[in-house]
Amino acid sequence: MRFGMPGYRHGVHVINVFCHESSIHCPGLLKNPSSYQLFDPEIVGGKEFEFIIGYHSGFAGISHALKLQGISISKTQVKKNLSRVWRESFMISIA
Repeated sequence: MRFGMPGYRHGVHVINVFCHESSIHCPGLLKNPSSYQLFDPEIVGGKEFEFIIGYHSGFAGISHALKLQGISISKTQVKKNLSRVWRESFMISIA
């Protein structure tokens, strides 16, 4: 799990090929990893997918990231804090 990607812009970055931030991709990956990954990361020596918490994150990605840290949070609490996550990640991206 990472928070923001300073210096990251657009394009294909092999090191980040299994990193996902989108609020559409994250729930899909949790249900079925092959929905947004064309092949298993282990084929190229990678690990399972990783979520990046940032401007495009949604409930599923943030909840999953927190759960990995041993933190349980309600959907209401996540929704209340989404704007803060978006604002902070935007500030990191322009730094």
